[in-house]
Amino acid sequence: MWSDGGPIIDRERISFRWDGFGATRWCIAVKQGFRTVEANGETLLVAAMRAVVIDQFGDLELHPVKLPREGSY
Repeated sequence: MWSDGGPIIDRERISFRWDGFGATRWCIAVKQGFRTVEANGETLLVAAMRAVVIDQFGDLELHPVKLPREGSY
């Protein structure tokens, strides 16, 4: 929700820009005037929160969840 993410966006000094075509959204977070973190998302809020996570923990490689095959549990 913007009521939760808005204060984080202000505190972390995150700015937005559109990049690409259609519904592609990119968020740029500039840290202390010299560090740039980029993240994308389905909405600007999602992109901003991903940028905060990448800044705090690094760019995490996400792996798809492997579900058990039917009948194997």
